[in-house]
This record gives sequence, C-alpha cells and structure tokens, in this order.
Amino acid sequence: MRFLLDNSVLQRVSRSTAVADAVRRLVDLGGNLCSSPASVLEAGYSARTSAEHALICASLTEGFEMLPLTPDVGLESIRMQRALFAAGQGRAVGVFDLLHGACAVAHKMTLVHYDHDFEILAEHVPELRQQWVVPRGSVD
Repeated sequence: MRFLLDNSVLQRVSRSTAVADAVRRLVDLGGNLCSSPASVLEAGYSARTSAEHALICASLTEGFEMLPLTPDVGLESIRMQRALFAAGQGRAVGVFDLLHGACAVAHKMTLVHYDHDFEILAEHVPELRQQWVVPRGSVD
C-alpha cells in the first residue's frame, strides 16, 4: 500500500508523538510513504534559512518515493477544482491541496493528512481516498 503524506502531517511528525506513531504504523503495516514536488515545495516554503531548506528538501526526496506531477495530475487537479466550483465551494481547497489530491488520485493511493480541506474535496471527488493521520482535533 502506498500513502501520499500531506504537509499537514509532515509538519507535525517532529512535534507530535501521536502523529509520529501513526506514520510509523503505516510503515509497519507495509506502507510505502510517498512525496511529490508539490509536497516538497510546500514544506520548503516554511524554511527560514538555506540550510533548513536543504534539510527539508533532502528528507522529502531521499526518504520517500517521489511521485511525478504528470500531465494527468495537472488535468485531475483542474477537474477537482471544477467540481468544487460546481458545488459552490470553488475556494474551499487551496491549490497545493488540489495538487496533492490529484496526485493521490492519479497514482491510485491514499492521501494521509491532518487538514479538513481533504474531507471537503473528497465530498466532491469520490475517487479521492483520504484519511486523517490521527483523529481530527486530537493534535494541534
């Protein structure tokens, strides 16, 4: 089983034992943890120095299977945004989250997150397999 980890998980792994344990359980169950250029860019944006940026990028490119942002991912993200607009929720999900969701759908994997936006997206895009890394509201 392959899991695409959202930045909402990656940002909490080092500061929440519950999140770190949940990610470890995914691996222990035979899960393969994945990242994408969108994940790396979003995580890298939080860096405060060049050295910190290099460390973030290295950990997400060397420690994870890197999923390509193919043309199918791009088209899927546009389709997802269109579905949200058709439902009157066009701005409910940000661009990076659309890319993460589209990457998960295109590569047929589960997106693991700590972000309500993916629940909203899954309401309108049933092919999106998503799960909270830990129960909503259980960590900050």
